[in-house]
Amino acid sequence: FAARPQIDFHIDREGEATFADLVESLIAVDFDPAKLNIDAWPCTLFAYDRDSGIVLHNSVGAFDRMDLTQLPSPYLDGWMDKFLEDPHLAPILETNRGCPYSCSFCAWGNATQSKVRQFPVEVVVEEIRYVATRSKNPHKLLYLADANFGILKRDEDIARAIADSSVNFGFPKQTYVYFAKITNERVIRVAELMKTVTSMSMSKQSVNDDVLANIKRSNIPHEQYDDLMRECEKRGIQTFSELIYGLPGETYDSFVKGVIRTVRQKATRVAIYPLLLIAGAENYTAAHREMFGIQSKYRVFPRFISTMEGLRTLEYEEVTIANDALSFEDWLRIREFHFMINLFASEVFSDLKLELEAHDLDYATLATRILEDKPAWPATWTALLERFRRAAVEELLEPEDLRVEYDADEMDEIELKFPAQNYYYYAALACSRKTVTELHNYLGDGLARLFPEATEGALPSVRGALSLCFDRMICYEDFEPRKDVAYSADLDAWTSDAEGNSLAAYRLEQPRAYLLSAEESLRPRLDELLSRGLSLTDAVYKLRNGYIGYRGDVVFAYWRTVLEHAKAIVA
Repeated sequence: FAARPQIDFHIDREGEATFADLVESLIAVDFDPAKLNIDAWPCTLFAYDRDSGIVLHNSVGAFDRMDLTQLPSPYLDGWMDKFLEDPHLAPILETNRGCPYSCSFCAWGNATQSKVRQFPVEVVVEEIRYVATRSKNPHKLLYLADANFGILKRDEDIARAIADSSVNFGFPKQTYVYFAKITNERVIRVAELMKTVTSMSMSKQSVNDDVLANIKRSNIPHEQYDDLMRECEKRGIQTFSELIYGLPGETYDSFVKGVIRTVRQKATRVAIYPLLLIAGAENYTAAHREMFGIQSKYRVFPRFISTMEGLRTLEYEEVTIANDALSFEDWLRIREFHFMINLFASEVFSDLKLELEAHDLDYATLATRILEDKPAWPATWTALLERFRRAAVEELLEPEDLRVEYDADEMDEIELKFPAQNYYYYAALACSRKTVTELHNYLGDGLARLFPEATEGALPSVRGALSLCFDRMICYEDFEPRKDVAYSADLDAWTSDAEGNSLAAYRLEQPRAYLLSAEESLRPRLDELLSRGLSLTDAVYKLRNGYIGYRGDVVFAYWRTVLEHAKAIVA
């Protein structure tokens, strides 16, 4: 309160009923907080007497979990219509509230007291239809705010409503959802219903059983996970797995091995995150930090920088940078590894991923081998990674460095002062033809060294797939909106091969013409950013930062189409 004079009240846990009661109480006393009856407050309401410096709070005030069936729908009552009209915003729906798990790194279960409570399913279904016919979001995005979607039997009905809405109204085209932490047949059925608008998250956090015990997390057995991945692949469900580095007990080696294992299980995407210390979670407590020797710093949340007129602020995250099992130096090595995983898992390198899998190889192992191969790095790649490492250190802040407000002119520069480093240095790579070319040559020439286990017959096909990737990488130093290329391979048949055969099996006697085309909006948006005086790298980064998640791959990757098909589409 002292640091934020614009805040008069703070409500903990569920806020709807407490906020409504507070407003009614303020109206009754003509908005004079001094006249409020604090003895009637629930224990979740706080205020501050600025004259005495005392926090006002009723520690014994009753607080009951809400009956969600009694809550009116802000969508169906029309209160959200003006937000649905804003193309910069996307609707968020909550179908249930609560989390039955108590993972030490998460505050979700604590915040909602664990029990899962449900909004009426008929209200949820009607909300889906309501936002589908009114949202002006150009990307047709929908967010579900549930902690474990698919955990309830009725979630199949909700998933079916979302899928039907996508077909009947063209909304959503993309849904962001956290599926149930323990994947089972019901969760797979729910994901299958929604497979045209989302991918299924299969949260792991770690594959190390000792680490899982430290964070009070219990995953399904590894063998069962393998079976579920195969079942998802058979049903055409795209999957992504999540892993966290910096967890207590996780070393550099154990984390990297976990990523490699997960990648080799053929998850469509592997998302990697640093361990955050979140207020309300067990790992935020002094006892937990001391038990595992957790060291932390702060950094700016790049996506949580205010763009609202008159609101000059941003948000910080507290990130673990070392613990008893992981040194700061090893944490930095994982940051470099994380950058390369983002690079090789992106759409640009999807052909390489396919060809590596055809020969029982993987891009996560490639990333580790590159990190161990520094003496052979080309100079431009060395310089890029050195800049990345420096930035990964310099973005870390001490508590005394945190500011609540910034000057108006600072806010224009803040996004580039505190960028998301993985995206920023991908942009830096894509803005240097020399770096792109030298990286291509380094990887192509060094394949036998980087993959000594590969058969001699595999290397030419892997090298060919690598060339396809670098053809697809957009280089903004000499940006071409479209390129005509020719390959002696049926690439469409190869990339859709469910058996995962090598590129070599799809060789053609005569070259086939393909069109490589960039997203049409990139050129005008880039020109507009450059007109503001931004550097090329800064402009491309801002392009990328305008997308959420892997959709941003369109900034770096050309679409590839058989030329005859492309001409037919244009015609």
